[in-house]
Amino acid sequence: MGLKQIESELKELSKILKGAKKLKAKYPPISFLVDGLPKTLKIKNIYSMGRDYKNFYVFHLKNYKKIPKTRWFLAISLASQSSDLLVSLAKEYMKKSKALRLIQYSIYPNTLRINLLLIIELDANQSYSNAVEVFTDLRKDFRKKLDKINNLIENE
Repeated sequence: MGLKQIESELKELSKILKGAKKLKAKYPPISFLVDGLPKTLKIKNIYSMGRDYKNFYVFHLKNYKKIPKTRWFLAISLASQSSDLLVSLAKEYMKKSKALRLIQYSIYPNTLRINLLLIIELDANQSYSNAVEVFTDLRKDFRKKLDKINNLIENE
């Protein structure tokens, strides 16, 4: 990794975290399947993006490898309380991009609610502004689907 690439990543992260609010709690690690084996990533910090980007979060995770030491993920909350129905509806968006991951995670562990999050890793190839646009479009589509289901139930 070159010095210019590191500098550009640091500038990008400073843009991301400007105005973000650090959430304070003890969080369980997130696990991902890597080559068929579960790998855990310990959470260092979670930041809420605040007023400008509602329901957006930035996860700062400790990597299971030595290099790089940390990884950054951008997440959007699709639902504040997850269910099997919502997960099955959201799986369609997983097919659109292999970089997107769907996780059920409690952002506020004291409330015992498990959020449904769409998450993507921020790296040199992924532009932050592009990821935000993709997430907002996917969330709008997801909300439209939920509204259609709600209307079908109400009209029956």
